Amino acid sequence: MRGQIGRMAKVAGVQKVMVQDVMGDPDARAHSRALLAQALGITREGVVA
Repeated sequence: MRGQIGRMAKVAGVQKVMVQDVMGDPDARAHSRALLAQALGITREGVVA
């Protein structure tokens, strides 16, 4: 996923992306964000290369 988002950002000519969700359940939203962070290598301390 990290590579795919990186390629889309490069094609779009941007350095940052924003992910939006529309989940009403806060637990489902937190889980979804945790999965996304894990897939992108993001920790509370920052991005892991």
